[in-house]
Amino acid sequence: MRRNIFYIVFLIIALQYLPAVVNSAVSFSVAEDEFEQAEKLYNDGLYLSSSIKFKEFIQRHPDSHLVTEARFYLAECLFHQEKYGQALEEYKYLSQTNFSSEQASNVLYRLSQVLTILKYPQEEIIATYQKIIKYHPESSCVQEALYQLGKYSFETQDYTNAYNYFHQLSENYPRSTYLVTSLYFQAISLYYCGKFQEAIIPFSKIDSSDIKLQANTQYYLTDCWYKEKNWEKAYVEAEKFINTYPDYPLISEVLFIKGFCLYSQHQFEKALQDFSLIIEKYPTSSKAFFAQYYSAQILFEHLKDYPKAKEAYQRLISSFPENEFTPYAYYNLGLCLLKLNNLDEARDTFENLIRNFEDSDLISKAYFQIGKIYKKQERFQQVIDIYEKMVKRYPQNSLIPQILYELVNAYIKIGDSIGAKGICYRMMAGYLDSPQTSLAIYELAESFFSKKDYLSAIDMYNQFLRNYPTHPLAQEICYQSGIANCYVQKYEEARSLFFQLQRQYPGSPLVPKIQYGIGWAYYLEGKYDKAVTEFQRTLTIVNLDQDLSSEIIAKMGNCYFNLKDYKQAIDTYQKMITKYPESRLLDFCLYQLAQSYYKQENFTLAQQYFSKLIKELPFSKYLPKSIYWLGWSYYNQGKYEDAIKIYQEVIDKFPSDPLAYESQSRIAVCFYNQKKFNKAEEIYQKIIKNPEANSVIKKDALYQLGNCLFQQKRYNEAITTYRDFIRLHPEEEELCAQLHYQIAEIYYNQGEIKLAIEEYNLLINEYPKSEQIDDALYWLGRCFLKEEDKPAAVMTFRAVVTQYPESDWAAESQFKIGLCLYEQGEYKEAMKEFETLIKIFPARQDLVTEAQYYIKECKKKGVIGN
Repeated sequence: MRRNIFYIVFLIIALQYLPAVVNSAVSFSVAEDEFEQAEKLYNDGLYLSSSIKFKEFIQRHPDSHLVTEARFYLAECLFHQEKYGQALEEYKYLSQTNFSSEQASNVLYRLSQVLTILKYPQEEIIATYQKIIKYHPESSCVQEALYQLGKYSFETQDYTNAYNYFHQLSENYPRSTYLVTSLYFQAISLYYCGKFQEAIIPFSKIDSSDIKLQANTQYYLTDCWYKEKNWEKAYVEAEKFINTYPDYPLISEVLFIKGFCLYSQHQFEKALQDFSLIIEKYPTSSKAFFAQYYSAQILFEHLKDYPKAKEAYQRLISSFPENEFTPYAYYNLGLCLLKLNNLDEARDTFENLIRNFEDSDLISKAYFQIGKIYKKQERFQQVIDIYEKMVKRYPQNSLIPQILYELVNAYIKIGDSIGAKGICYRMMAGYLDSPQTSLAIYELAESFFSKKDYLSAIDMYNQFLRNYPTHPLAQEICYQSGIANCYVQKYEEARSLFFQLQRQYPGSPLVPKIQYGIGWAYYLEGKYDKAVTEFQRTLTIVNLDQDLSSEIIAKMGNCYFNLKDYKQAIDTYQKMITKYPESRLLDFCLYQLAQSYYKQENFTLAQQYFSKLIKELPFSKYLPKSIYWLGWSYYNQGKYEDAIKIYQEVIDKFPSDPLAYESQSRIAVCFYNQKKFNKAEEIYQKIIKNPEANSVIKKDALYQLGNCLFQQKRYNEAITTYRDFIRLHPEEEELCAQLHYQIAEIYYNQGEIKLAIEEYNLLINEYPKSEQIDDALYWLGRCFLKEEDKPAAVMTFRAVVTQYPESDWAAESQFKIGLCLYEQGEYKEAMKEFETLIKIFPARQDLVTEAQYYIKECKKKGVIGN
C-alpha cells in the first residue's frame, strides 16, 4: 500500500515536468540538425553560406554544447573568405576557451596565421606559435609551429633560432613532410652563421625530388667545403654539380669554385681553363669579374706570361671599371708592365690608379711603385721627391721603412752622403727593429767604403755593430771595418777587429780573409817580417781559396822585396807563377820578379822576365811599365841604342800614358850620354812645349836643356835656360843653387869675373844650407884673386877652412891663404899658414910639398930673423 502511494506521488511529479523534458529533447534535436547543415556547407567549401548558418546557430542556440565548435567553424569560414579581421576576433575568443589539446593547438596555429597575415608585431606571432609547442607538445600542429617559427627566424636572419627550430622539427618528426625542408634550412642557417663544417652534415642528408632544392643543396655543399678551404672535397662536389646540373643558374658560381680549388692546389693551367669558360659563357655573371681577375693573376704570378697577363688586366679594367676590385687590377697591371719593362706605361697606370681611386688602400703602394720605376730609370732625384712626400703623407704606413731604405739608396746614387746619413739616423730613431734599417746602414757604409771615405765608412760600420751585434751581416761588417781601418792607417784598431772576429767566429767562412787581414795590416804598416808570419799562417788553412792563396804569396813576395831580400822575393814570385799560372796576379808577379832581378843588377834576367810579360800577356796593365823598365835595363848596361828603341815603343804604343813622356825624357838622356846633345836638346824642347806633359817631366827637361846647351858651349842660351828654371821652380833650392854655381862658373870661364862674383854671392846668400856653399866660397876666393883683391880672397878662403873643414876645397883654400900672404910679403904669417896646412892636411902631399917649399922661401927671405 505504501509502495503504491510512493509510485502515485512520483507519477504526479513526473507529469508536472514532462512538457519541459519533451521541449528540451525537441530543441536538442533541432540544434544538432542545424549544426550539421552548417558543417556540411563548410565541408562542401561553401564558406559564406556556412558562416551564415553558424552565426544563426550561435544566436538561436547560445546554450548548446556545440556553440564553441560552431564558433571555430565560423572562424574558419571567415579565414577562408579572407575576412581576417573578423576571423581574428573569433580565434582570439576561442583561444580563451577550454578546448581539447588538439583543437586548442589548431586555434593557436590559425591565430598565428591570421596575425601574420595582418602583420601584427613579430613578438605576438612568435609567442602564439610558441604556445602551441609549450602547452600542446603532443599536437600535430607542433611540427607546423616549429616549421613556421624556424622559417620566421630565418627570414628575420635569426639563424641561430632558425637552426634550433628546424633541428627540433627534424629530430622529433623524422617522418614529417617538412623533413627535407627543415634539413635544408638547418644547413642554410649554419651556413649563414659561418659554421660551414657543421652545415655540411645536414646538407649531406638531403635527398629530394625537387630539382631546384637538390641543386641548391649541392651548390651549398660545394661552397661549404670551399669556404672550409678543403680544396679536394670542394672540387669533387663542384664536379658533381657541373655534371648533374650543367644548365642551372648557379653554374658560373660552381665553375668559379672549381677553378679556385685548382688554383689553390697550384693546378694553374686547369684553373685558367675554368676561369676562361666563365668569362666566355657567363660574362654577366657575378663571378665573371673574379674569373677575369684570377685569370690575370695566374698569367702574371704563376705562368709568368706577362704579355697575356697585361691583356687580361686591361680587359678586366675596361669590362668592370667600377668594381671594388678594379683598383687591384690597375695595381697588378702596373706590376705586369714593370715586368715587361714598359716603365712609362707602368707609371701611367699607377698614376691612373691614384687619380681614379683616391680612397683605395693601394694608393701608397702605387706611389711606392712609381718611386721604383724612377729608380729603374735612374731618375734618383724624382725617387727622392716622391718618397719624401710619401713619408710626410703616410707617416704610419707599413711601407715607410722600405721607403726610407730606398731614400738612402737614392741619396747615395746622387752623391748626397749627408742626405743618406740623415735618413739612416731617422731610421735608427724610429725603425731600429726594421730589417730595412740595418740594410740601409750597411749600404751607406759600403758606399762610403767604395768612395774611399773610410772614416765615414768606419762610423757607419760601428753604428751597425752597436745596434745589430748578432745580425747575419755582423761578421762581414766587422771585417770590412777592419779593412777600412787599414786604409786610414789605424792598423792596431784593424788587427783588434780581426782578432775579435777570430775569437767570436772560429768556424766562420771568413776565417781565411780575417787571418789574411791581420797580415795585410802588418804589410801596410811596413812591418814586413810580421806580415810574412801572418801570411804563412793563412796559407796553412785547409781548403784555402786559390785566389786568396795566390794573392797571399804575391804579397809575401812584396814583403821580401820591400825588405830588399830580393833572393827570397824571387823564390816567392817564382812559386806563385809556377803554382797558379792562371792567377789574375800572374802579370804582377812577373813584373815584380823582373824588378827583383833589376834590383840585383842582374839586368839580363830582368830583361828576360820583362820580355816574357810583354810577349805572353799583351793586355796586362803592367805592359807599359814592363816595356819602360826593359828600356832601363838596357840603359844600365850602357846599351843606349837598344834603350832608345824600347823607350820609343812605349811612346808609340801608349802615347797617352804618363810613361810615354818619361820614355821621351829617357831617350833624351840616352842621346845626352851618347854626347848627341843636339838630339837631346830637340827632345827636351818638345817636352817643354807639350801642354800634356806633366810638370815634373817638364821641370827635368828644362834643367837638362840647360845642360845640353852648356855641353854645346852655347853658354848664353844655357844661362838663360838656367835662369828660367830658377824663376819657375824656386822650391827646388838645391838645384837652383847648383845652377847659380854653373852660371857663375860660365862667367868665370868667360872672364866675366864681376858677374861670377855676383852669382857666387847670390848663391851663398840665398842658399846658405846648400851643398854648393864650400864650392862657391872657394871659387869666389879665386875670383877675388883674379881681381887682385887678396884681402877679400884671404877672408873668403878662410871661411872655407873654418866653416867647411871637411870640404875638398879646405886644403886648397888653406894653401891659397898662405900663398896670398906670401905674395903680399907677409912671410911670417904666410909661413904659419903653410905650417897649418902641413899639420891639418897631411894627406894632401902635393900641397904639403909646395907648402914646404914656400916655408923655405919664407925663411930665405929672413922671416926667422924678423
